Amino acid sequence: DALDGIENWPEQGLAQIPGHPDYVVGSLSRPQQHTLVLDLTTLITNQSSNSDNNRYILLVNNKRLGLAVSAIRHVVKLESDNVRWRREPGQRPWLAGMLMSPLSSIISLDELLKILQ
Repeated sequence: DALDGIENWPEQGLAQIPGHPDYVVGSLSRPQQHTLVLDLTTLITNQSSNSDNNRYILLVNNKRLGLAVSAIRHVVKLESDNVRWRREPGQRPWLAGMLMSPLSSIISLDELLKILQ
């Protein structure tokens, strides 16, 4: 629901921003809009990922933030019998639940954005 758009990874790459945390990949600049692009894997696991594989940017938060991804396979409609929602936030409040098939994490964008504040 929070997806504002999808951009192809720019051929020239992203503008680098010195002094930002490791999870900031760079900035996607377009006329009248600058989007801070984040490596989701590094942000939520504190482990570096291979950002050379990124091919798309998922635009969120009114296109002010982008999430770097290597592939978009397909859109999934959540069916209640295929989802296990978390009842309590726990140590990873951004993890809203799990999609059982295919096994995938469901991320709460609101909780993820709180990490950045």
